[in-house]
Amino acid sequence: MGKKSSNKRNKKLKIKPNEIVQNGAYTFARYGNAVEVRNNLTPYGFEYLKEKLAGDFLEICKDINLRIARIREIISNYNPLSLLHRGYFCYATASIGKTSPTQFSHDDNLSCRMVDYVQSIIVSTKINSDNKPEISQEKWDELFNEIKELYTILNVTFHLAKSCYLEKTDPNYDKKEDNIFVLAQMNWALVTGNRYYVYEIQHLKDLLLPHNEIFKNLFGITIEDFIDRIGRLGDSLVCGFADAMDEHKKISDISQSRLDKLIESGKAKDSDDENIPNLLWNDEEKTKLKDLYSRLYYYDLFNVQKITGFSEELLNELSLAPGEDAEFFAEGDEYAGWPLKLLPINQKPFLKINGNYYCFDQHSLFDDLYRIIQRLIFKLASDYKENWNEIQQKQSEKIAINLFRKLLPDAEAIPNVFTKCQLEGSNRHNWCENDGLIIYDDFLIILEVKGGSFTYTPPTTDFFAFKSSLKNLISKPAKQGQRLLENLEKNGELELFDKNHNFIKKINISDFRETIICCFTLDNFTAFSAKPSILKDLNIETPKYPIWSVSLDDLRIYSNIFDSPSKFLHFLEKRKQAASSNIHFNDELDHLGAYIEHNCYVNYYEQFDRESVMLNAYSEKFDTYHHYLLANPQKAIKPKQNTPSRLEEIIKLLDIQQKSKLASLLLDLGGDERSELHSKLEGALVRQAESKYLMPIIHYGGTCLTMFCIQDQINYVNSNEIENYIYANMLISDYSESIALFLKYDKNNLLYGMNSKCYFSEDIPE
Repeated sequence: MGKKSSNKRNKKLKIKPNEIVQNGAYTFARYGNAVEVRNNLTPYGFEYLKEKLAGDFLEICKDINLRIARIREIISNYNPLSLLHRGYFCYATASIGKTSPTQFSHDDNLSCRMVDYVQSIIVSTKINSDNKPEISQEKWDELFNEIKELYTILNVTFHLAKSCYLEKTDPNYDKKEDNIFVLAQMNWALVTGNRYYVYEIQHLKDLLLPHNEIFKNLFGITIEDFIDRIGRLGDSLVCGFADAMDEHKKISDISQSRLDKLIESGKAKDSDDENIPNLLWNDEEKTKLKDLYSRLYYYDLFNVQKITGFSEELLNELSLAPGEDAEFFAEGDEYAGWPLKLLPINQKPFLKINGNYYCFDQHSLFDDLYRIIQRLIFKLASDYKENWNEIQQKQSEKIAINLFRKLLPDAEAIPNVFTKCQLEGSNRHNWCENDGLIIYDDFLIILEVKGGSFTYTPPTTDFFAFKSSLKNLISKPAKQGQRLLENLEKNGELELFDKNHNFIKKINISDFRETIICCFTLDNFTAFSAKPSILKDLNIETPKYPIWSVSLDDLRIYSNIFDSPSKFLHFLEKRKQAASSNIHFNDELDHLGAYIEHNCYVNYYEQFDRESVMLNAYSEKFDTYHHYLLANPQKAIKPKQNTPSRLEEIIKLLDIQQKSKLASLLLDLGGDERSELHSKLEGALVRQAESKYLMPIIHYGGTCLTMFCIQDQINYVNSNEIENYIYANMLISDYSESIALFLKYDKNNLLYGMNSKCYFSEDIPE
């Protein structure tokens, strides 16, 4: 409800770009965080380019194979540990001074491939590591450039040429599906780091602790002990070198102080005295120094057994020795050794050499560890598979509901809801289950939880599995939510039952201002689920209603970022709107970043005079926040919208009163409007105290909102004219509905209460 006549169309605005860059056939126009790519080729030039790329495709594949052979040859000639040690510090050096992957250069991004891809080649190549030399700087540069060129070709030229080749040779070529296919392959080869490190341990605890008994039976340690030791290994990889450097500096300072005293006392002639070490350090301190130098200059930072104390049995199950993997370079495989395949390091993250076990890559360790443990238990105890799946589903539902309870503390959360729903194309009513309903004020979240895994096979060789995963983890659960919502809208009400078909309560569609279907998944495939058109482009059945597909990782971040139920629900309103838009997002956090930056972000980007918009780098502020949570918590500034203090105190009271509609009206205000409202409230409080006249503050939007500041100990001259004022304003401004908000302030002008009332045009006296 709102204005009686609202037929004016929102016209798209011509917005000037902040920056324009021309690069050969393409022009890149940047509009804030949005980038538009324009093709400058003529139709003839474009067709000529496609023809050339299609003709070059087979030669490009040959070049990739030759390049991989050269990379493999270089790696086989050098000590594997020294290669990975250097690769680790190559990436660590590239990360210095950076708080987000968006700040990395192309070479910086490629530096992490010097561990995961190099280790994958090591374990797939027969290498006698004894007496192999350490790699020289010249050969290291050659290896880096070969891998850099390989990934550059694979993620640009190869896909362009293959798409042109398929378009020319395959009569069933589907351009939209191919676009997703290319995106999936690029994401597979380039993207690592499913979650921020600060959440890794909690993630493992949430998912693995219920399987403690079977794990203890198989490996002799509890899951909690396993996770604690994995945490030590992770800390060594993430913080170990910096901690060792700090320790080294402290020891150097102590050494210098002791040395000065020895020289002053005459016990040592100078710093070259051969007996200095024995005078400076006792045996216990020497042992600690040896340990420190082993971490700084050798491989103890990466020695899994030394850090964790895991048994040989467990380490062997998680490790590969040089040449042990036969699949990555399988004979006759057209993609042998290609990064588009499943890397061995993502199946077994540890490297076994000479009876020791090493880990050099944090992301390869944590990204897939839960699923690695799952497959390992299935391998060793196949009869546990059914138990695992049942526990996994229950635990997934529990985690999802607990996170929503954190976001919406006073919400009514109903797990495992059963309803009698009419099936499509039938007059019969069957029992239908939904994983949960979250009810908060006038907001209904229909929760569908999928604990199943997104395929771990690469899209290059198994795109069918990729599409099936999207269907099973988004489309199917969305249909379950859609069924409930359709029946609720059709009948106006629904009776809810528990799993034993005991009546819980009745819900009415009229009670809800907003409804949204949430598909919650354990695995993170946000690079695809965040794109509104993904199902349609793959010819997968598209839900009737907008859906919000969110992973455990992203919902956990939201539960940390949002500290107001009203603000979270306001974001969900905008997120639901985005699900029906044509804006392309890189991942789920780009939605939140765009919301923080632009508030009604879909409306903002719909101003552009173009069919689609690509968003980029909105996640940088979240990367930086989580970086400092680990590195320097005092510098960790939580990303949030600017909400002036007078508006903030209103929102906090609306949180307590669970009035999300009123909060939404206020939160719809943009940055300048929020500042203006703050100033008006401040001004009204001052002037009213002087004049004893109420000064209404009016906001015109979809609904007219009028605010009155009621201050204690002030008798307003015009307090009996409030209703007449509201009705008169409705007539003048042509609104059918108006909401009055009565804000109660104490003698110090601090807000302590509020009431609201709706007024309708049909109630206006004649």
